[in-house]
Amino acid sequence: MRRWRHVSNAVINLLWTSLFLTPVFVYCAHHVPSKWLLVFGIAAILPLGLPRAILQRFRLGSEVEVYRRLGVPFLMWFTQDAPWLMRWGGDQSRRVSLDRKLIAQVIRETWMRERFHLGLLLFCGFCSGQALCQMQLRWCLALIFINTLYNLYPVWLQQYVRLRLSRALVRAVMSQSDSL
Repeated sequence: MRRWRHVSNAVINLLWTSLFLTPVFVYCAHHVPSKWLLVFGIAAILPLGLPRAILQRFRLGSEVEVYRRLGVPFLMWFTQDAPWLMRWGGDQSRRVSLDRKLIAQVIRETWMRERFHLGLLLFCGFCSGQALCQMQLRWCLALIFINTLYNLYPVWLQQYVRLRLSRALVRAVMSQSDSL
């Protein structure tokens, strides 16, 4: 079952990455000078080294309701480890229960995914800015749309998942202390 999860996640990642990043690649190949690509690339790498304390400051909200109003939970149905994928593959090993180690592992994964999408958010944001400076308004709007769907919402999704898991972690600790 684990193999099924890895294969299905790879297919989902490949699908979304090729769908959303192909236009970005085409724009960069035709319209962005290589020196600017280097600058954009360096800027995109910076979030990978940001400490969690700094990332926490950029959190959209401290309550899950903020994320729900923006439709962030709906995005879960189209991402890796989507509930329908786990049910379809019969893989229930990723169901987050009150297992503290599993919750901590998933929280670590959300930090990594948030950094990845934050880096791409910066890169695509700079590409949008480049398109705007060159008065390529269609490209600018297309890149903003892509950036919102492929990067901004996934950043928010990782924050939303962490909020929910933090609550689950508190319940796990409480239930463990109750059983003692």
